[in-house]
Amino acid sequence: MDLSRYKNQLFRIGAMFSFAYGWTMKMRRALYNNNLLRRYRLPVPVISVGNITMGGTGKTPVVMEIADFFIKKGKKTAVVSRGYKGKAGKGPVLVSDGREILTEVKISGDEAMMMAEKLPGLVVVVGSDRRAGGMLAVQNGVEIIVLDDGFQHMKLDRDMDILCFSAIDPFGNIKVFPGGDLREPLEAASKADAVIITMADVFADSSEILRLQKTLKKLAPDADMLISKTVVAGVTSLDGQFVGVNQLHQKKMVAFCGIGHPEAFVKTLSSSGGFVIEQVLFADHYCYTQDDVFELCKIAQKIQADALVTTEKDAIKLHDFNFTYPVWVVKTKLAIEPSLQNLLKAVSFDVRV
Repeated sequence: MDLSRYKNQLFRIGAMFSFAYGWTMKMRRALYNNNLLRRYRLPVPVISVGNITMGGTGKTPVVMEIADFFIKKGKKTAVVSRGYKGKAGKGPVLVSDGREILTEVKISGDEAMMMAEKLPGLVVVVGSDRRAGGMLAVQNGVEIIVLDDGFQHMKLDRDMDILCFSAIDPFGNIKVFPGGDLREPLEAASKADAVIITMADVFADSSEILRLQKTLKKLAPDADMLISKTVVAGVTSLDGQFVGVNQLHQKKMVAFCGIGHPEAFVKTLSSSGGFVIEQVLFADHYCYTQDDVFELCKIAQKIQADALVTTEKDAIKLHDFNFTYPVWVVKTKLAIEPSLQNLLKAVSFDVRV
């Protein structure tokens, strides 16, 4: 059997599907841009945060920074999300009304639940129908909506489009799905109002960031260009008890997580003065089991680590498990330059028709 022949055939078939998908996305965007497909406008401002590549690009922390900015400005704010890996389906499902959590993480998905728990006052709605989700948010009295993962959701009109590119792997293999990592051709980035390079602190060499900035400026010449780094904002135990950032210093840790780019989390721990002796990495949005917990505790015990350390996103799914070893949850926030706040101040709250 000539395996190379079949491999070549599969490659050609994949290339054909990628071309067809990319062309379809181009046509779809053109139809919306020329008002040949209808966009729905909500009576409140909508800010979309999205990406062009598949996988983790650090969108969720950006969404949270934006939502937190408007909450602190006294605006009732909502995040409308698909609720990835949750069971909301088309929805919409009200995860939080800004006062209390109204559903479970298995319905909402881990990221939506994390946002609802971390930002008091935030309204969170999940479901694949973003228009319906936006309308439900408006019915709950919100004054502004942050559309999570909304760049390809062109049916819902928005006031600002923010695109995130991970400094770790900004363009994947530069091929469109299913043969590559792009959701649509890179030229779509020209429609962004702002571009944020996320996880920039993973690169020690600033020249890498400079080259990426130049490339992105060619793709989105009219967009504001921002760079974000991740900093540790706090550390707690799994049950929410204060531990403190200084506790990480010179401690031996077993880092575990199920996120898009775990190397960014490990780098953040190391930069805080801790020693990551062992890494246990799971798939993004991983659903843990008690057997996983037992194995993690066994690893920590074997190397005599000071603690198991994980992310807030992972911690959301770990509360019901029995750990026999200390678990620290690292809370992070973004440092974005130039100021993201200056960009957000341009959002108009004028009455809409």
